Amino acid sequence: MTDLIPRAQSAPKTHKKIVEVMKRYAKPSDLVLDCPCGEGALYLLLSEAGINVLAGDLYPEYFKLPPPAKCERVDLNKENAPWPDVFFNQIICCDGVGDLENVDAAFREFSRMIRAEGHFICSFPNTANFSSRIRYFCSGFFNKFKQPILANDRTSTVRPLFFWQVSRSLERAGFEIDSILFNRVKSREYVFLPLFIPIAVFALILSIKMIAKELRHSTFSPRRWKTFALNQSLMFLLSESIIVVAKRK
Repeated sequence: MTDLIPRAQSAPKTHKKIVEVMKRYAKPSDLVLDCPCGEGALYLLLSEAGINVLAGDLYPEYFKLPPPAKCERVDLNKENAPWPDVFFNQIICCDGVGDLENVDAAFREFSRMIRAEGHFICSFPNTANFSSRIRYFCSGFFNKFKQPILANDRTSTVRPLFFWQVSRSLERAGFEIDSILFNRVKSREYVFLPLFIPIAVFALILSIKMIAKELRHSTFSPRRWKTFALNQSLMFLLSESIIVVAKRK
């Protein structure tokens, strides 16, 4: 029986946070897509919360929930998803962004399937926290991405992404970020808190210089510097995973 229990393949508390968001936004008549769904752990939580959900994944054979639940095969790296335009009210991409060869194209596909004012939720490992910055400085690899990944490796997440990349891709696909959440703060991150002040001071000096240059050339963008500031904020430095809630324009 234990083999039929789907494992959560995301960082702890990520699924809990996503379900809380869906309870806030999803109406009883709404249709929600969970893609990629993995073994079905998040799908199960959403269903138990009374949310009408469909599942998709590149490897539907790993989906462990019995009928009537089922998982459609979806390969956004090679083809469109098997659902029509504006089919879903909300879409969830939980820790699947790092598996995409072309994030912009995949987000456009999600945008195609979601209705106006619908919410798109994506989560991914935080590459801006203390652990990732220190690990990259020492080894050239981010936390959660501790070693080279070979072509034939089947891992849960292929490549690290930065928040600014995801933010840019969302905007290009017709989404507007509604809120930014975090799964949890790991206790070991507090060890690095003394580094917050030098990081903040360095970021401030750097931003003043770059903003002054942009103002001279009339290229200043407040949104760019809002993202820059977020990347140096305490929650970005302490949290394990980022959960972005975006709305379809």
